[in-house]
Amino acid sequence: MNTRIILTGGPGAGKTTALAELARRGHLIRPEAGRDIIREEVRNGGDALPWKDATAYAARMLDVSKQDYQTGDSPFPVFFDRGIPDAVGYLRLIGQETAQAAELRENYPYHPTVFLFPPWEAIYENDTERTQDFAEAVRTCDIISDLYQKWGYSCIEIPKVPVTERVDLLLELLRKQGKDTDTGFTILFFLEGSNVDILEIKRNNPKSTDKKDIYQWLFFDRESGVLRPLSFVSMEAGPEQVRVFSEGVLRFGNQTGSWESDGRSLPLHVPGLPRLSISLRTQLKAFLLS
Repeated sequence: MNTRIILTGGPGAGKTTALAELARRGHLIRPEAGRDIIREEVRNGGDALPWKDATAYAARMLDVSKQDYQTGDSPFPVFFDRGIPDAVGYLRLIGQETAQAAELRENYPYHPTVFLFPPWEAIYENDTERTQDFAEAVRTCDIISDLYQKWGYSCIEIPKVPVTERVDLLLELLRKQGKDTDTGFTILFFLEGSNVDILEIKRNNPKSTDKKDIYQWLFFDRESGVLRPLSFVSMEAGPEQVRVFSEGVLRFGNQTGSWESDGRSLPLHVPGLPRLSISLRTQLKAFLLS
């Protein structure tokens, strides 16, 4: 199933806050394109701004959304703060259409469930990048929600509750749909002083009964924002091999691209590693002791 998962809705509804909470829990995210575009245009004295040239702004938003889509290719869930349909929806908001709509719908699919953050006046605030009033935020949400549904997505509205509850609900809904956001025996490491932030080990076929399980080793390249395969390793009696590996600390050589296990105990709790979540530590500990 497609692992690109969209959070959408009107502006100022709490999407970005929820995305930050997902990142804090160790999930891959893609920030909203619109705000970055506005900051860049203001900094460079450009006109591709909602209050100057809305058409140019929409075109840039669509281009950046396409780029984000391409870099969001991952075997793990990637949560997007808006997607390509949002750019098309913005065009409709300003009374325009794009001839690319059918092509975009066909060639840039996302996870079939979209999480809709409804307008929430109690938390709505304007700033230098969000200049529309609350009434326009409501209209934006209505147009975007309608577009996603017409494109065949199922929109689930996230209730107006604290952010931790919103994210808990979102993840639980995904699990119930059979897209569990816990990725099996995945080991996450932060690596200091390198352009590589995380290295992950994922069992490609968790349901395999074959003693030779194939494990894919992936690293997260901070510069490109993409999970890249490091190598493929065929392991006899796979779980035991992973157990041995899990008892070591993985080191990724920034210059040589090599790795090694130094035989020390797996750091099940290391200060400053927020992505090594409590649930993952518990899972790994149970796995090592099994």
